[in-house]
Amino acid sequence: MKRKVFVDTSAWLALVNKSDAAHQKAKKVRDALLKDHIQFVVTNYVMVEIANALCRIPHRETAVKLINFIEMTENIQIVEIDKAIYKEAYF
Repeated sequence: MKRKVFVDTSAWLALVNKSDAAHQKAKKVRDALLKDHIQFVVTNYVMVEIANALCRIPHRETAVKLINFIEMTENIQIVEIDKAIYKEAYF
């Protein structure tokens, strides 16, 4: 079984924002995980958070590119949070 790691919104934002204090660290972690052939996992909630965080006009193109990248990359699994998963996680 391939090892997986959950990538949260703050990690994606740090990767695309060169002025983010965590940008360099996020790149190093990403590169190490790629080297080890780790599969990335995100949720549809994370995708919405990315869109929300980058919704202002100067950042919209970055949001679209990042979301498209996540959706098109085979090494990234998007988990759809439905009511059953939400309840299991919350309760």
